[in-house]
Amino acid sequence: MRAMRTLLVVGLLSVTVVRAFASQVVPMSIEQLADHSGEVIVGTVANVTSQWRENPRRIESLVTFEGVSLLKGDRTLQDNKFTLTVPGGSVGEFQMRVCCAPEFAVGDKWVLMLLPTYKTYPVVGIYRGALRIVEDGDGVERVYNAAGRSVTGFDESGHFVLDGKAQRHAAEHLVAENGAHVRAVAARESSSIKAMRLTEFVDTLTPVLAASRKHSMDRPAGTPVRADLSPVTLKQSPMARSTDNGGDSPHRELPRPAQAGADPRKVESKKEVSR
Repeated sequence: MRAMRTLLVVGLLSVTVVRAFASQVVPMSIEQLADHSGEVIVGTVANVTSQWRENPRRIESLVTFEGVSLLKGDRTLQDNKFTLTVPGGSVGEFQMRVCCAPEFAVGDKWVLMLLPTYKTYPVVGIYRGALRIVEDGDGVERVYNAAGRSVTGFDESGHFVLDGKAQRHAAEHLVAENGAHVRAVAARESSSIKAMRLTEFVDTLTPVLAASRKHSMDRPAGTPVRADLSPVTLKQSPMARSTDNGGDSPHRELPRPAQAGADPRKVESKKEVSR
């Protein structure tokens, strides 16, 4: 079996980042997510197709959603389908991922808050605006975040309450614990409080979206735009050059420090005499 070659992409975010165990997107309230969204969709993944792209060479995936409804936006969707271009995917033995981004699998249902256009990732806050919908044992659709933690409500500042607990510190907003990279995992219940019903979540979200900032768009939300990439000249280090020129070792001997208390002028004069 051939080993999968994985390329991990860490982009420049258009949102603030902080340092904890790893770089992460600062917590965003539901009002902030709504304001940054050009469109908000609810739909089920029907197909994922990955392919190589050029200039720069990279892997992109076309993710097709069906049964789509627009919670924000006034476009008419043909056949209630929506196709989203996301960076990353698998082609042959190569796999590319964007750090912390959700991974879409056929059959998964999502609420996605999409940027009008993007250079790094189409979802607002990379994973903040991605919410997975999973049916419970009674057939009730419930809301989870991209890491599978149940969204049980909103706190007084409009941030998600996850697993029945308010998020009080930025480090608690990591998509994965202990700095692990992110995958869309099976939803789980880690508290006795059940995740919000999708209907309840939509009822809460609808007036927030109605009051949010409107964006002038001439194309569907989540459309990639070309990033301005500047070439960087690579220079060989002096250490490497000495090795290429026949040096026995890439390590160069460092000058010895002067003895403690020695007069640097006397040290210099001794060097002149030795010459």
